[in-house]
Amino acid sequence: MPDIQKTIWEPLREQGVVVLGLNPGGLTGNDQAYVQDYVDALGLTFPVLMDNRFTYDAYTSSDAIAPFPLDVVVDRDGTVLLAKRDFDIDLILATIEEALARP
Repeated sequence: MPDIQKTIWEPLREQGVVVLGLNPGGLTGNDQAYVQDYVDALGLTFPVLMDNRFTYDAYTSSDAIAPFPLDVVVDRDGTVLLAKRDFDIDLILATIEEALARP
């Protein structure tokens, strides 16, 4: 997440790029204070949302395929341009820059 902060959020937010993190819970449960401490320790300034409906544990303790981590790039019209499980900051950045270049 620090890569996202420095490579995407800080340089591109003034161009209208929005970054949202999502905490799906997990071993620590859905403890807002714990998550905030983690966010603060990493120096993140983009919003990190909490999903209190389920936890990561629910996926890892079953045969279900875990939906996290997942990086998604959505353009200004709501079209999903990229959805990828393998973190590739260069591909994410290129996808965003291509979307920003469109009229």
